[in-house]
Amino acid sequence: MSADVAERRWRLAVRMTAAAIVWSLGLLLAALVLPVYGTESSSPDTGVTLTQVTLIQAKGAWALVLVGVPVITSALVAVGLVFRHREDAPWAAPVAWSAVGVLALVALLGITSVGAFMLPTAVLLALSVRLAPGWGDVRAHPVAGM
Repeated sequence: MSADVAERRWRLAVRMTAAAIVWSLGLLLAALVLPVYGTESSSPDTGVTLTQVTLIQAKGAWALVLVGVPVITSALVAVGLVFRHREDAPWAAPVAWSAVGVLALVALLGITSVGAFMLPTAVLLALSVRLAPGWGDVRAHPVAGM
């Protein structure tokens, strides 16, 4: 792979990782702020009262942990890609792929609730790990005489 192609692939991987981070932070913010569950209560004095609550209010701290998985995964993948690109660390790619696998599994297990909103993060991170070249993948400084 030429240095120019490697640089373009690296930039694309960085953009996809940034998009995954933004998406996962938006998902976390939506779970904290957007009222998505409707509840009702009735009493003889006031009648029926309809209220809306957020995902975290309805499901508790477990939902916060579940929605935090994409944020943590995105951070792990970003760190892994940086170490792979700068220092060609042998642990970077397996850590990134493992994090993407865990996120994909969590997204598939929770597909009926918030898992569907985690899938874009998993896809973006998988593509960025696949595209990002490591330091040893490219000869940016060719040997003289070759």
